[in-house]
This record gives sequence, C-alpha cells and structure tokens, in this order.
Amino acid sequence: MARPYILRKGSSMLADLRDGGYVDLPFVGTHYFLDPTNGSDSNDGQAPDRAFKTLPVAYAALTDGQHDTLFYISGTSSITLTAQFTWGKSYTHFVGVAAPSMCNSRARIFQTGDLNLSPLIIISGSGCVWKNIYVSQEADDTGSTVAVSTTGGRNYFLGCMFAGGGHATAAIDGGTNLLLDGGYENLFENCVIGRDTIVDATGWAALLFDSAAVRNTFRNCKFMLYAGATTCYFVEVVDSGGIDRWNSFENCLFLNMCRTYALGTAFNIPASMASVTNFFILDNCGFMADDIDSNNRGMCYTLGGANALGGTAQILGASNST
Repeated sequence: MARPYILRKGSSMLADLRDGGYVDLPFVGTHYFLDPTNGSDSNDGQAPDRAFKTLPVAYAALTDGQHDTLFYISGTSSITLTAQFTWGKSYTHFVGVAAPSMCNSRARIFQTGDLNLSPLIIISGSGCVWKNIYVSQEADDTGSTVAVSTTGGRNYFLGCMFAGGGHATAAIDGGTNLLLDGGYENLFENCVIGRDTIVDATGWAALLFDSAAVRNTFRNCKFMLYAGATTCYFVEVVDSGGIDRWNSFENCLFLNMCRTYALGTAFNIPASMASVTNFFILDNCGFMADDIDSNNRGMCYTLGGANALGGTAQILGASNST
C-alpha cells in the first residue's frame, strides 16, 4: 500500500519518519500520527497535519499484524488516560517523535485522576516496537499501583520510561513501575524504570516479575527508587512461579536516591524459589544496595568484574557463593 501522505518540500521531519531506521524496522505497514497539541479525532491521522488527538482513537486505526506504526508528535500537550488502556495488536508500533532523552521524554502519557487503574497500560501484543515513550502514573489513590504491565512477548522497548508511584499514596506495598506478567522474550534497551522524586513505601518494587516471565533482557537500563524504608526493592519475584528459565540485566544501574534508607537487598526472591532452577543473570551491573540477594536464594548470577555483592571476576557464579 502506498504511503497515505505526501513528503512536502522542506519537511525534514517527514524525511526522517520515512526512514525505516527511525522505527528500527523495514519501511512497511501504514503510518499514522498522533498529536495531542494540534491534532483532531475527526482527522484521518495519515499525515502530521491530519493527526489524531487522543490515543484510543489513534490506536483504533492500527491494523493487527500489519506493522502499522503510530507516531506520537510531542509538543506542549500530553496524553492523559482516564481508563485502562491495552495495546493488544501484535506487530504494531508506537514511536515518540521527541528528543531521545531516556528520562521524561516529551512523548508522554499521564494518569493524574484518582481512578484506581492498575495497571494503567497493558501491553499484550507481541512483536511490537515501543520507542521513546514516557508513561507516568501520578494518581493520589491506593488502587493505581501498577503503571505498565507487559503480558506479550518478543517486543522491543527502546528509550522508554515507565514511572509509577507518582504520589506517595500509590507508592505502596505491591506496587511497581513495570510488571512482567508472563511477558516473554522482550528486550528493554536504554530504558528507565522508576522515578526518584516520590518516597516509596515498604514493599514497593521498581520491577516486578510474575506468571513465569521468561527470557527477558534489560540492556543499558536504569532502575530508580527513592526508598522510604530498607525493605523497598529494585526487583521482586511474586512467587515460586514468577520467572521461568532466565532473565538478564546487562550494563544496568540500580539507583536509590535516598541516603537515609539503604536497601537491605536489591532482589526480593521468595524462599520457595530456592529449589527452582530458574535464575537472573547480572552482567556488569551496579547497585545502590547492601546486597544483591541478602537471603542467598542462589538465583542471582553475576558476570563481569569483581563484585563485592557476590560472584567473582569474569566467572558466572551464584550470589550466595561468597
């Protein structure tokens, strides 16, 4: 199908969008545009000057399985969701047209109302690319505790930021920025998971694993907390079936911006997992915590350089070996 918009003279932005490298995919599918500042839901969304205004309307235009791409044109306005939103169409892609800042991209999606939405966004489609998108859950209620849940697989997230707990009321036990709920074989690259501006209560986890999440990779990512207790966690596994096989972290930083409360353990792993042959691989990662796994469940393996928190230089060894 031919592109439904015309490349106008002097429009360098359109030239960039037409480049398949902008989406990290070949130039296939139909392209749509979302502009909360200048768009209108009465438009057809098939050119930047005919962009949609709201995410649900723009998403409805995408066709499952066709590699359609929705470009979110950033500006002075953001997207605010008032109901749970599901990205369930496989092989559809979401790209923020904004500076690739990692933190607080201007292609932003907020929940600000006290609506008890958990998760705010569910990504259940597979084979999708999300690039340069910022999701921030800032509700002042105890029911909005999960910002984003990924249940699909083989998705690629580049330069995204997932930030839950934007109010102390919601940054509570069981809450998280990102939940891998059975998510499988996803790659998160240059992403930020968490925020460092709101005090997190006991039991809050930057990243949560559940439902046999398997073979997910986090590469060059930053995990952020502002711990209000020593019992907040960078990573938590819900129960003995929380992960399957392996999940890996490569060149990641785990940052706690509170100097009052040092984390006792970076990973909170249930005792029931000590006999399960599933594990985490930690390759050249840095932690602001007293230990990677203070309970020594034998599931965290370190690789790459001497590590005072467990493992030995260049040898893959269980964290309870020292």
